[in-house]
Amino acid sequence: MSGTSSSCRLCGHSTDDLVEIYSEQGLAADYARKICRYLYLLVTPDDALPKAICWMCSQQLDSFHRFHEKINEIQHRLLGGRFTSQYVIQDHHRLGRRSFTLLSTPRKKKKWELNRKRSFR
Repeated sequence: MSGTSSSCRLCGHSTDDLVEIYSEQGLAADYARKICRYLYLLVTPDDALPKAICWMCSQQLDSFHRFHEKINEIQHRLLGGRFTSQYVIQDHHRLGRRSFTLLSTPRKKKKWELNRKRSFR
């Protein structure tokens, strides 16, 4: 954390308790990429805006990143299991995001549909 009073790049809060985004600690935590990926804000070392975030925003970013990774893991597991042939997973490298494209929704047949098909055989 830096000792100079400045404003947080994200929430604007003035505090002495800031993490420089491009410091060793900020780079290790990958804050620039997380801000770009989840908040759709581009932070560069040479822009005119503050280059630090407060402790609360750093915790929020880290927490959301863990949540996002958990959700992605679960979705890969769900989509990769029973419904592999019905889904296509596409990687979109814009801002490092991934998205899923649903080609068809799996649908269980209703009991009356199954009975109706059997009666025509």
